[in-house]
Amino acid sequence: MRIVYKLFYAIIPRFSANKEINLKQWDLFGPLFFTIFLSYFLNVSKDTEQMSKTFIIVFCLMWLGGSIVTINTILLRSHITLFQSLSILGYYIFPILLASMINYFKSYFKFGIKVAIAFIAYI
Repeated sequence: MRIVYKLFYAIIPRFSANKEINLKQWDLFGPLFFTIFLSYFLNVSKDTEQMSKTFIIVFCLMWLGGSIVTINTILLRSHITLFQSLSILGYYIFPILLASMINYFKSYFKFGIKVAIAFIAYI
């Protein structure tokens, strides 16, 4: 339930009244699940060798990119920890995950690419 609440807070920031408390209470379970599912849905149609490479690339880019963003914010004298930043950035990849899920099921939905563009434009 905590993951769903933080997801609503990340997607709709006006969802919660106590913003500072939500930002300081970090968790990495939601971003971990989102990253794993994003890697999975990007790999479904590929062969076995490409699947492992794509999974490694997506997983490392998400977590190392988040670390680089955190270092940049710390150098700009912001008061944020590494895990807070990774938690926040991890929840913001949810629209990309939704777009990849819709593209996976695009044989059932005829509008897969239009929805993917809409979710990416949301970011």
